[in-house]
Amino acid sequence: MKARLIMSIGALALAALAGGLAGAVLDGFGSRDPPAALALVSGIVLLAAGLGALAWRGAGQWNAAEPVDAPALRYRLYWENSDESLFAVHVEPDGRFIYEGMNPAHERRLGLRSDAITGREPHQCLDPSLADQVVARFRQCIEAGAPIRYQQAYEFAGLPELILQMTLVPVWNAGHDQVIALLGSGHDVSELHRQKREIEDAHRLFERIVEASPDIVSVDRYRGPNLYVNDQAQRILGYSGDEIRALGAGFPRDLTHPDDYPAIERGLTALSRAADHELVACEYRMRTKAGEWRWLSSRHQVFRRDAGGAVTEIIGVAADTTGHRQALADLQASESRFRLVADTIPDMLYLLDTSDGSFFINRSFQDFVGAPSGMSCEALRQWVVHPDDLDRLAASQRETSGEFRHELRIRRADGEYVWFSNKGRIVRGQNGEIERLFGVAINIHDLKAAEEAARTAKERLEATLFAVGDCFIGLDPTLRITEVSGPATEWFGVPEAHLRGQKYFEILGRRDAFAKTIELAVARQQPARVARRSAFIADRWIELNVYPSAKGIGILFHDITDRKLAEQQRQEQTAFLQSTIDALSAAVVIIDHDGLIIAVNRAWRVMGRDHGATSRASGPKHDYLTTWIGGAASLDPESSLQLQVADILAGRNERFEAVLKLAQQPQWLLVKATRFVAGSGEHIVIAHEDVTGIFRRDAELRALSAQLLETQDAERRRIARELHDSTAQHLIGIQLGLAQLRDKLPADERTRSVMDDIRTALKDAQQEVRVLSYLLHPPSLEHGDLMSALDRFVAGYSVRTGLAVDFRTNARVIKLPEDVAITMMRITQEALANVLKHAGASKAFVRLRDHGARLVLDILDDGIGIPFDPQAQAPAGLGVGLPGMRARVDQLGGKLTIRGRAGKGTMVRAIIPIERRPN
Repeated sequence: MKARLIMSIGALALAALAGGLAGAVLDGFGSRDPPAALALVSGIVLLAAGLGALAWRGAGQWNAAEPVDAPALRYRLYWENSDESLFAVHVEPDGRFIYEGMNPAHERRLGLRSDAITGREPHQCLDPSLADQVVARFRQCIEAGAPIRYQQAYEFAGLPELILQMTLVPVWNAGHDQVIALLGSGHDVSELHRQKREIEDAHRLFERIVEASPDIVSVDRYRGPNLYVNDQAQRILGYSGDEIRALGAGFPRDLTHPDDYPAIERGLTALSRAADHELVACEYRMRTKAGEWRWLSSRHQVFRRDAGGAVTEIIGVAADTTGHRQALADLQASESRFRLVADTIPDMLYLLDTSDGSFFINRSFQDFVGAPSGMSCEALRQWVVHPDDLDRLAASQRETSGEFRHELRIRRADGEYVWFSNKGRIVRGQNGEIERLFGVAINIHDLKAAEEAARTAKERLEATLFAVGDCFIGLDPTLRITEVSGPATEWFGVPEAHLRGQKYFEILGRRDAFAKTIELAVARQQPARVARRSAFIADRWIELNVYPSAKGIGILFHDITDRKLAEQQRQEQTAFLQSTIDALSAAVVIIDHDGLIIAVNRAWRVMGRDHGATSRASGPKHDYLTTWIGGAASLDPESSLQLQVADILAGRNERFEAVLKLAQQPQWLLVKATRFVAGSGEHIVIAHEDVTGIFRRDAELRALSAQLLETQDAERRRIARELHDSTAQHLIGIQLGLAQLRDKLPADERTRSVMDDIRTALKDAQQEVRVLSYLLHPPSLEHGDLMSALDRFVAGYSVRTGLAVDFRTNARVIKLPEDVAITMMRITQEALANVLKHAGASKAFVRLRDHGARLVLDILDDGIGIPFDPQAQAPAGLGVGLPGMRARVDQLGGKLTIRGRAGKGTMVRAIIPIERRPN
């Protein structure tokens, strides 16, 4: 009896409450949705009755054998079998909320059992975040003192998102001064939300498609003005949307060709009788802003109707077919030209005309499928189209009027199926049957493969991100932790259950060095990345990445201590390297493969400062050849240093060594460059050593050598003159005295024999003195007559030595400077002496050639060939003669070269620049 009384009182009280609410609910809905209001009232009444039945059952007094009144049974059946989510909450005097139960439908949706929450508070049986939301709604209903409606989202691991449209009703005590219970009902609107999002996505997609469409898309009032037109109208017709709307009711009549407007009228009439999704096609000409007529092919359908079903707005797509119609006219005018063009394009073209039964496919189509010639359209379709695509192709052709586009697989000649985009146009007759069908199939197999590869890559990326071992924390828009990875809980040393559902800063605090970065990223809604020392683990560095979005924040961080230590070691190594090169006396520059300076030492900066360059202008990130070294050396693209640096940068050389003369300064630098690999990059180290002192000593040595040569020549002239003027005269005097002595001596045979021997020896001595005097300084050299001197010397040399020497010259009779003539003579003498001593030759050749500004002397032989020292790159074993020859040539600014091959003889060549003098 007690249970029935409780049930009756509860049911009557709640029914009365529901009746009182009905008027309010109906007033709230007004005339907009009376069925919804009635449904809400009915749901509240049934919910109230269900609570009474629940209370009656909860009293533990009901027995199935006892009779139950019909209303209670109905309410209990509704509670247990309704698809609506129903629950009841008792409000304690101290403000706590205790669940009294929920019906099976609510159990199924939440994945909870009623007995798991009955008698418990929300925070004792629900996720903390959800419990906070539920309690907030309970309090809102109590404060309002009236039913409230809201949407509640539930997110459970492994289940799709659940959204319930909830109604929460307060139950007052008898004095109506305190809410003692709350009744809740809800129905699942998850699908409605999903559909709403899909509609919004579809709307955005539609807008993008319309703007990206190459055709004119418009919305017009039926037989009225334009409401919307995309930007393609201005591209095709020249009129902006505002200009078209300004025509008012005159659009499209004022712009349509008079001969074509009846077709538009027929289309409008057909639209008035068309179904909602039925397309009405029309072709007509429109005048552009420039006065031209453009053909348009449009398809319209009903966009909106009034309450009586009459068409009020239509939507249409109009394509510019002017070029297409012209092309079609040209095609019809010349079938041969069409076939020629069709057979040359790479795409597969086909054409069917049922009026005469003709069917044409181009050469690309024929070659690709390898089908026998003469096949009908239907036979070819069965032959090449994938069986799974035949029905879709047939349905498309049955339902399509005008243009069509779809994708299908076509079998290649080798049997493999390839994806194609098949698009074209169908022309139907008055009876609706296909009259003409033409289209083109474009190979999109690679595109399909790329899409599949992109989809696979995306899935792989998602799997990789899911399996990543770095620390991850997910926050909702309120910065409440929703996701936390295992490595993150290990890093913070906090259990996952303690982190999930809590506010990030309440759990981890704001002492974290990354707190400000997270706050800025959330405020600006921009990703952020920062690397700092960890506040949780001493001596550890972490890199944190923040990715904010409308749905929350993702925080990904990982330990980068090893990388930081490596950076520090790299910095220490760099400092050590810098200290090392700073200690070098040579100016050192390190450049990369682009010729940009990476590092310099102190000597380089000092040398640059001495030449007026700032440290910044000749330091890192500047081009080596355009720093002070380029200005001081006046480099140009043809300079030796420029070319050698280019070779080593291009990898054509590993190292080089060059001497650089600084412009307008008596200073020389020895430049040495070496290519080396550091890590994954190639670098070049260039050292610049001041060798001015060496050059000065070399110049002094050259001057001394020239002085010695001049002294030697002067001494030779003096000796030759002494031999000629003194010694030869003394020998003549001896010869005269010997003649007088012969007349006074007895004329016996022995005396005459001794005198003849003395006279012969004296004659030989006179001859040797004359030869020695000539060899020391031929008299003709004093007049610059080199040709006569060489001719006489070569002839005498052949006689004295027995070596056949041939002398030839093409030089004109000129007066040479004495130093040039002497140098050429000494080179000839020394070279022929070497031939006689070392070559083992039978013949020698002397050639003197005049090349205008240069005089070229060649001495060749047919001997054994001169041996070369590969280390010194100079002939070996020639004594002091070769250095003297080279010194003489260098003194005159010439060049001396010696070439020899084993068994092929040797050639000595001297080239000396000359200044012409009159004969």
